[in-house]
Amino acid sequence: MVPSSAVTARHSRAGWKERVRMFRCVLARLARPVGLAAAMCLFSFVSWFGIPSPFAAALLLAFGTKPPAACLAGLGAGMGLRLLWGLNADVWQYAGCAAMWLLLQKCRARAGIETAALGGLCMMPRVFAAMAAHQPLEILLSCASVPLCMLFSACMRCGLDAAQTGALHRSWERLCLLLIGLVAVSGLGFFRIGPVELGPMSAIFAAMIFAWANGAALGVAGGVLCGLALAMGGYDSRIVLVLSLCGFSGGLPMVCRRRWLAPAAAALCNVLAWFVTPLSHPPIAWLTLLAGSLAYALISGSALDALKPYLHGLERGDRSMENAFISQRIAHMRQAIHNLAQALPEWPEETLSTGEELGALLCAQCPNRELCWGRSRIRTEQMLSAMMEKSARGETLEEEEILSLSDFGCVRSASMPQQARSALMLRQKRSASASKARYEREVTLTHLAALSGTLADLGQMAAGESFNDLRAAHVIRLAMEELGVPARLRYARRVDGHLQAALEAEGVLPMQKPLEQLLHRLAAEEDMPLSIARMEKGQIELEEIPLYSASVGMASACAGGQESVCGDACCAKRCEGGRLLMMLCDGMGHGERAHQQSEKTLELLLLLLEAGYTRRQAITAVNGIMLGSQNEERFSTVDLADVDLWTGEVFGEKLGACASWVVRGSHMKKMEGSSLPLGIVQEATPTAVQFRLHSGDILILMSDGVADVFPTDAQMKKALELSLHMHPQRMADEILKNALVASGGISRDDMTVMVLLMMDRQNAA
Repeated sequence: MVPSSAVTARHSRAGWKERVRMFRCVLARLARPVGLAAAMCLFSFVSWFGIPSPFAAALLLAFGTKPPAACLAGLGAGMGLRLLWGLNADVWQYAGCAAMWLLLQKCRARAGIETAALGGLCMMPRVFAAMAAHQPLEILLSCASVPLCMLFSACMRCGLDAAQTGALHRSWERLCLLLIGLVAVSGLGFFRIGPVELGPMSAIFAAMIFAWANGAALGVAGGVLCGLALAMGGYDSRIVLVLSLCGFSGGLPMVCRRRWLAPAAAALCNVLAWFVTPLSHPPIAWLTLLAGSLAYALISGSALDALKPYLHGLERGDRSMENAFISQRIAHMRQAIHNLAQALPEWPEETLSTGEELGALLCAQCPNRELCWGRSRIRTEQMLSAMMEKSARGETLEEEEILSLSDFGCVRSASMPQQARSALMLRQKRSASASKARYEREVTLTHLAALSGTLADLGQMAAGESFNDLRAAHVIRLAMEELGVPARLRYARRVDGHLQAALEAEGVLPMQKPLEQLLHRLAAEEDMPLSIARMEKGQIELEEIPLYSASVGMASACAGGQESVCGDACCAKRCEGGRLLMMLCDGMGHGERAHQQSEKTLELLLLLLEAGYTRRQAITAVNGIMLGSQNEERFSTVDLADVDLWTGEVFGEKLGACASWVVRGSHMKKMEGSSLPLGIVQEATPTAVQFRLHSGDILILMSDGVADVFPTDAQMKKALELSLHMHPQRMADEILKNALVASGGISRDDMTVMVLLMMDRQNAA
């Protein structure tokens, strides 16, 4: 049995741990409001060169959201301390900040010019009060505070946005964060605890941390900046020398590795500055110096690591927004290349024997064919194979053997030598073509594998500065927190001026409904319309909705009305960047073989375009694949329309395709080309067409089975007029129906129609 005293001790320790945990939770909840209140109180005391403090107003505008009541409490505490200590109350500063606090409860200023303008507006009550009092010096200093507040409002807003989004900070964003730290150091210069002055103490602490993160050289610069921030607030200018020396010593490798040497190094710097400058008294009091250096020596390593990204140009690990964006793009590219490699056609294995090849030439239309290739098939094939082998070895065919064929009943034995040579040449030619096709396929696969390996290396090495949209990231993050979306923002970035974002689901909580609420919130309140571009394995990619929306209808009919498979193939696919690809391919002939040809052509074109090929590059590549992978003439027409849903621009490529039609109200325009189909000549040169669609315009693509039944443009326009409909699927069905009627009810060729209706985003909604 466990003694009762041990059980009691165990329960006591568990209760103590629970109380500590609860205490930490309370501290974590109080840290933000208490910190905001302290910062607002502190910044209201900072004045540089006698200019009344603009920094409290700048901090109030820096958050970009509704400022909490803690900010108002901090302002009240600052004014109360002024009255308690008998200082100038500076009523107009607090009145302007309080009015700005009320204004920010109703509106949200955007980063940049709006934030700077509100900062200048917040300082105007003080200017008007100085003008009313007719005090020239006060008017000058109050006017100087206006541009200073505008500058610091914009800088602080930028720095805090960068800190809250968790992005990799650019140099000027880190500079904005450092400016906030310098203002805090200067503000602490107005306070002391007994003999310890908080301003110099925090300056020593900041200079040594900056030196630890950046080295001795930049540590000197950090010390100089901290010293100047205190000197502008009224401190002895000799303090600049002490802090620069402390920054230098803090960056030395010996002090960085053994931080317990920091107090001795700081004391040595103070002594050196004492002897170099006038010897009345040391620049920094010894207790203040000891407190600042001890704070640096005792700070935990984890806290230093958390501060380092804000002081130095390093990333915050592999989960930074920039790395996530680059890695995801590379993953998409590698997947597209893998799909392309899988889709490459393979050369079929040789199935005919040499005897069958010779028999195809020798026995064609022979009256005894059924006799020789029926019950005597094996004997005939063996005999002809032996003849082919002798011909391949260059041996002369003996007359006796040919006569034996005559005895066997062959009526064409006299043409045996010539037919054997012809069969041999045909076999060699086919074998050479097959060998060439296999070689070209292997070379293509080798290039794709090499490209995929290079992309994998780039994914591991991806690093560098981030160019993310920090404002959008901040807005999306706030909306996710307010709506409780169980996901983490990976990046928010503008590509070609259009916003793209990615979320990573956390846990197994359902995402669909919170995600719909998030998209509705961003579109309705933030003017940030986004749609889901891709969702798989906990990764959700969002993309800004383009200015135009396109809906597509398709209709097909088989030749003769009896074939189960249409020889045409068509598709319409939405791609990244607000791009819509429409393609219509018509394979040679009808039925299954024509469908396979057109379907494979369409598949390869689509994969190449998704892999980053241009339209001309994709067409050239597919043409080469078709020429190298066929042992007989097979071709396919291509009608490609690349639609930019942001501008309405349509870039078309036609290879043997019929004319397209654009319908705008009562006007119709014909778009045609005169190029050969794919798979005929090595140099595939498509006819390029380019035009722009507007809201309400209709684009119609069709195969020759539809176009041929309307031989004149007048008949085609009449058929389109009879088929006009605002629903693209119904219009496609009507065009096909009218074509079938014009052809007598039975289609002589495969018929396919594609109809695109372009609408702007507001009308589409």
